[in-house]
Amino acid sequence: ILLDVCMCEYTDHGHCGWLRQVDGEEVIDNTSSIEHLAEIALSYAKAGAHWVCPSDMMDGRVGKIREKLDSNGFTHVGIMAYTSKKASTMYAPFRAAVDSTFTGDRKRYQQPWGSTFHSMQALSRDVNEGAAVVLVKPSLFYGDIISKFSQRCDLPVAVYVVSGEYVMLRDYAMNRSGDLETVLKESHISLLRAGASILITYFTPELLKMHHERKL
Repeated sequence: ILLDVCMCEYTDHGHCGWLRQVDGEEVIDNTSSIEHLAEIALSYAKAGAHWVCPSDMMDGRVGKIREKLDSNGFTHVGIMAYTSKKASTMYAPFRAAVDSTFTGDRKRYQQPWGSTFHSMQALSRDVNEGAAVVLVKPSLFYGDIISKFSQRCDLPVAVYVVSGEYVMLRDYAMNRSGDLETVLKESHISLLRAGASILITYFTPELLKMHHERKL
């Protein structure tokens, strides 16, 4: 059982952490946010989670969560860190599906999509703070980062095929190529080729069916 750790579903503003006022502007309060995220992770562990997966992108949250879990007897609960999470346009279909009321953007704490530096910086931080799996989200446009992660660390690299990527692949398969199975094989195998060892994808039912039928 893997549970996502974030605060966006609990805040009236929809951001992934608490806000504070700085010169009349609301910005993320990183320090208080990671304290609360650690409490959320602990509550999930107490409920039976085997893994907690912080997706919030606050600095230092992996270490704070690891410390909180260990000090409460949950050393066996792993952390899958959202290490490279870009401020991407690829999340829009998901937000529409859940009737999200979030406005604005998360560019101040999610990573710029043109940067590899931020991803590599986060990799070093998350590994040092106790992550057991590192994740790249979105994935299809970020094969370079997946490859760098797999080469720089010995941890499993998870990749997340998000809602916008799902829509693109399905639309192309249904309305252009007419061959969903081949589109799924080419796209997802490319992620494994880049260095991914764990696939998180909306196409899981189709891929499992293909595997069962020995088409993968």
